Amino acid sequence: MSAWALAADRLEPSASHSVRARVEARAERRTVMAVGERLSSSVMTFASLVREVAVVPVWGAILNKRSVFFWSYEEIAADLALAVADPRVKRIVLDIDSPGGMVEGCADCAELIAAVSAIKPVSAQVRGSACSAAYWIAAAASPIAATQGSIVGSVGAVIHYVNLEPLLEKMGARVVEVVAKQSPAKRLDPDSDEGRAELQAIVDDAGERFVNALAVYRDTKPAAVLERFGQGRVFPAAAALERGMIDRVGGFDLAAVPPADPAEDEAGEMPAAAIIPNATTEIPVATETTAFASLTEAELNDRLAEAVTAATPDIVAGAAAAERARCEAILAAAGARADLAVASIAAGHTREQAFEAFLSAEREGRGQRLAAIAAADAEADVTPVFPSADAPAPAAADTPDAWGAEYDASAALKAEFATRARYVAFRKAETRAR
Repeated sequence: MSAWALAADRLEPSASHSVRARVEARAERRTVMAVGERLSSSVMTFASLVREVAVVPVWGAILNKRSVFFWSYEEIAADLALAVADPRVKRIVLDIDSPGGMVEGCADCAELIAAVSAIKPVSAQVRGSACSAAYWIAAAASPIAATQGSIVGSVGAVIHYVNLEPLLEKMGARVVEVVAKQSPAKRLDPDSDEGRAELQAIVDDAGERFVNALAVYRDTKPAAVLERFGQGRVFPAAAALERGMIDRVGGFDLAAVPPADPAEDEAGEMPAAAIIPNATTEIPVATETTAFASLTEAELNDRLAEAVTAATPDIVAGAAAAERARCEAILAAAGARADLAVASIAAGHTREQAFEAFLSAEREGRGQRLAAIAAADAEADVTPVFPSADAPAPAAADTPDAWGAEYDASAALKAEFATRARYVAFRKAETRAR
């Protein structure tokens, strides 16, 4: 049983839209909104490029893992990785129309969005609804805009279950269940006080994490989230703006950008008249092709050798250009970590694989540095000084000025981060993700 952050009244129409959009997108290998080119030819990703903006769609109910019919946090993460690794992308827009989704995976997705924001700006555009889990991940972006008819909110979590045992028994089935004596709480009756309390604890934990995350992302306090963000209610865009849930009421300004080839129709196909010849039209014979039929085997081999010789420079040049583009993209994504870039290039990583490796290395390195600091503090011969009850609380160190001072004083940080601003941006993203 999983907890969901979902607006139930918007699930059915949104789910229908999501299924239709994904079927069309995968069938045509392009996003349905198709105002730009796809960032990847893979049918497993949906991000598109409009001018210098990567548009990442978030449509319908959101699952944790990939699904045939619904969006998932995994796919959003993959699209973000594509956008970060692509040197053409200067900023990222989340195109959101979703009633929400599973709690599992939502916090991780929001933290990833916050981390990506330190590399390239990430904003959110709501076109329909950003409810529950969809609002959670939208809040990790900044700013958030919503069209006038959009709905925002539904902050909270829910566990919904249906007991089918009476129906099965009516059909003649008999449900038999044996629980090990070591785990008497494994199958608590949801209708019992103990069972309901267990489910309530799970959903309350999810709701608390949701509220705390919104407080961080929207730069406010959990109490203010509970007071102003509706406690589960949804609001039209204007009301959401007044409550501080979004930053602007407005449309998606990239939707008016024309496709690269205006002569191409909406389906991306040529008119039938352009591809079906008239029955009376004489079709010329491919004389070059028929000429090959009269050649001897030796002559054919000579022709083949000539063709290979002529084509080789173009093939080599194309391969070199592709490899150069791959290396440049990896180096750009790595920033000051040239060692990581060299390792990814040598391993043959794609831009997406390299970006995932960089994020993993950054998390691991951060953990090691914190462990080293803790170990050094433990070994230091320092007599603890306990403040009196009247002493003022120490000033918080989580400020841009404090981070800048920390960077200026540390040779290790200067070696890892190319500039003071980059380190401050990293610490901002890290603080927002906590």
